[in-house]
Amino acid sequence: MAAVEQIADTVRAGADDSEDQRRVTPRSLAALRDSGLLAALVPAETGGFQVDPLTELELIEAVTFLDGSTGWTYWALAGSTARTASMLPPKAVAEVFPPGGPVPLIAFQERHFDNRARPTPEGLRVSGRWPFGTGASHADWVLAMAGCIWATERAHTCAPTSSPARCAATATTPRSSPAPTPTRTGSSPTA
Repeated sequence: MAAVEQIADTVRAGADDSEDQRRVTPRSLAALRDSGLLAALVPAETGGFQVDPLTELELIEAVTFLDGSTGWTYWALAGSTARTASMLPPKAVAEVFPPGGPVPLIAFQERHFDNRARPTPEGLRVSGRWPFGTGASHADWVLAMAGCIWATERAHTCAPTSSPARCAATATTPRSSPAPTPTRTGSSPTA
């Protein structure tokens, strides 16, 4: 909770601008990143602090009390980053969460909006449009769902027996200009 207190003035000061701009201000997001709060829910083995569920809810409540928009974005990005870290296959975890590297921010759109992922010899070709995704404009990576369309051939990376999570994980895409993120060192944001 000390980390929330450290960012309180910055987040409160940006509340009206966040509301007017319909997105969290860059200063408020930087405060969340720099405080380590966005790594609070991420599994320890991928560089996060892996707080317990009660602490998770207390952190979300405390940030939301400062500013509802920042709290919502915090909940979405911290939760999406943690969920992605726990569901990606090991090879993808190594790329997205490199040991000793920064904890990335991941936006996760759980609806596929009739978008499609088609197997190709190289992997998957994802096409479509996702009309929204909380925190996507702040994210380093975006995990977007797409309905898989299977070819009759079985020589593809994503086989018909693959689970939707496996197919979606394969479609995880880095943003072209990742924002700077804090490295995975230091103490827990709850300390």
